[in-house]
Amino acid sequence: MEELELEEGETVKRLCDFLPSDLRMKIFRAVEEHYKNAAKRSLVTLSLERFVGVELQDIKEDDALNEYFPRILAFALINIPQVREVLKTDFLEEIETLCRDLGISGEGKIVGTRRQKNNPERFMEHIDGKSREIIWYLLRNRYAGIRDLSDLIGASADNEVLTRIREVINPAAKKFLGKEILEFKESGIDESSGKKVVFKWWLKDDLQLTEKKEELLDVFDEGDKIRIIAELPPVVEEKDIKVEVNNDIVKITANTSNGKYERIVPLFFAGEKAIEKTYKNGILEVRLIKKSICLPPRSPRSRRALR
Repeated sequence: MEELELEEGETVKRLCDFLPSDLRMKIFRAVEEHYKNAAKRSLVTLSLERFVGVELQDIKEDDALNEYFPRILAFALINIPQVREVLKTDFLEEIETLCRDLGISGEGKIVGTRRQKNNPERFMEHIDGKSREIIWYLLRNRYAGIRDLSDLIGASADNEVLTRIREVINPAAKKFLGKEILEFKESGIDESSGKKVVFKWWLKDDLQLTEKKEELLDVFDEGDKIRIIAELPPVVEEKDIKVEVNNDIVKITANTSNGKYERIVPLFFAGEKAIEKTYKNGILEVRLIKKSICLPPRSPRSRRALR
């Protein structure tokens, strides 16, 4: 019987080939710290063990920096925002500086320029994946019942959602945005339908998560699928949106009144095709099937867990 394995993206693997050992170690330490802090908060997060294939504490340091590093890096790029910053400052800018000093940088291009992140971006990067899921859902729908949010994040009890709102989302919003952003209303009016809505959690009416030059983006690993959620500019219309999947790179394009919009989304696994695409209130959600490859048959004795 043929055995299937999900095909990893080649882009992350190629990037790993260029990273020096000290930078690999820095990234691995960041992953360890993230995992330790997530465990302390006792919140549901993406399983690093499921992603990498082994328990984190069972990985030898040498293996972590070599055999397992592409998957560790892929996990970090999606779940740990500071790893992207480390790659920019400790790797990309250093390479650009060296190229500029050697006179081989692109003519007319500004090298080493970094865009300052605004408060909404820092807020979304600070909170965990399940909390971001709640924010994305409310950005699309403006309100939701506690049971809807519980089902959304796979909570074992409604109280987990309440704890997340009161101890994670609203405190982080107050820190980065200056105020809490989720509020419970016994009754409210859905402006899109004019109907009265009772006992729901709402995004505050004056919430501004769109005052930025670059739209928000999130990628979620869902086993044999990948889900991308992206905020698009207000001028984009659903009929103009195109999504192209090229292995581990997804390109989102749209022709708008202001010209062509394009966004590149790197993935940690190769994608086969998009199977679902929805667009509501400026939020695009795309679900992809991961690409699989056939492995040659192996005897029971030689069979081992996929990693």
